Amino acid sequence: DGFKAISAPKMAVRINAIRGNQASIEFRGFPPKARDDMVNALGDQLTVQESDWNCVLMSTANINRPPFDDIRVRQALTLAVDRYAGSKYLSQIAIVKTVGGAVFPGHPLAASQEEMEQLIGYSRDIDASRAKARALLKEAGVPEGFQFVFNNRGVDQPYKVVGTWLVDQWRRIGLDPQQTVKPSPQFYDTLRKKGDFDVSIDFNCQSVINPIADVSKFLCSAGNNYSNCENQEIEDL
Repeated sequence: DGFKAISAPKMAVRINAIRGNQASIEFRGFPPKARDDMVNALGDQLTVQESDWNCVLMSTANINRPPFDDIRVRQALTLAVDRYAGSKYLSQIAIVKTVGGAVFPGHPLAASQEEMEQLIGYSRDIDASRAKARALLKEAGVPEGFQFVFNNRGVDQPYKVVGTWLVDQWRRIGLDPQQTVKPSPQFYDTLRKKGDFDVSIDFNCQSVINPIADVSKFLCSAGNNYSNCENQEIEDL
């Protein structure tokens, strides 16, 4: 017994594989439009199952690269992002869903909506958040139009879609991110081995829902934490 896998960064290739009966299942999933097109084409030959993913997409700043060693700059990056609008609109074109924190949404140990909205970057008042972001950048001495490189993975879903959206979010606070899209091997080499990035797309995905595993990435000592941070207080906790 066994199975064969088709690895293809382009969503169209994966769609055609299923529609042409070359593949029986999609590992990740499809955005709503692609899903609906396949349902219309295949009818009762296709079964669709959907839920939140135990997988969070995020950005990581390299604190070895000024000005990202300044917490005010890192806070500005997260304050710029309208997570709620992103969840609403990106979920129509990309495989992203619920706004979440460190723990799987809806889990008993996950932050409630009210608790999340108290966190930096999770307020529903995006205008106030972006005003605060601009003030923090000015306070940190970051000039208007500051340019940095954003490392992204050359896979359509969801990386390139979300990455392009993130670039737009950061431009709204006066930054000028330059997105560099790399094939997966080169992307991982930059993120995990070389660490020669300013800001990178990042992710935390687990095979089972386990809050202990979920939060481990956010320890500075974790092997899959690529920010180069040091925080003994969190380690002690």
